[in-house]
Amino acid sequence: MRKFTSYGPAEPLAHYFVERRDLVDQCVEQLVGRPEEKGGHYFTIWGPRQTGKTWMMRRAVEEIRARYGDQYLVGTITLQGIVENDVDEGSLVGFLSQVPDLVWEGFDIKMDLAPQTPAEWLKVFARYSCKGGCIAI
Repeated sequence: MRKFTSYGPAEPLAHYFVERRDLVDQCVEQLVGRPEEKGGHYFTIWGPRQTGKTWMMRRAVEEIRARYGDQYLVGTITLQGIVENDVDEGSLVGFLSQVPDLVWEGFDIKMDLAPQTPAEWLKVFARYSCKGGCIAI
């Protein structure tokens, strides 16, 4: 039975909500791009609390996976935890030490050793089936 909710992402099977199909399609097209173009582009979702930003992100990820299967490696990365952790303010080393875990969790990639250079990171994504590209949300 569905119910009304006023917090957190709306779950289609559990909550009443307005499906924003056109907006989801627009987000997917923006991220993936068109065949005649080189690729997609990032965008920013801005809005006050409880306006559907997380829901939109999750729907775009689900839709890309549903439409394109494993053609794209799609993942979500949040930097919120870095602010809350014991990383010295402005510490690049502290930030970079957490990036591998964020990527591994966001893209479901498991590795024994963390890449140390940008070139090594590119090899990681090339190894994990980014046939059409990698999309980070």
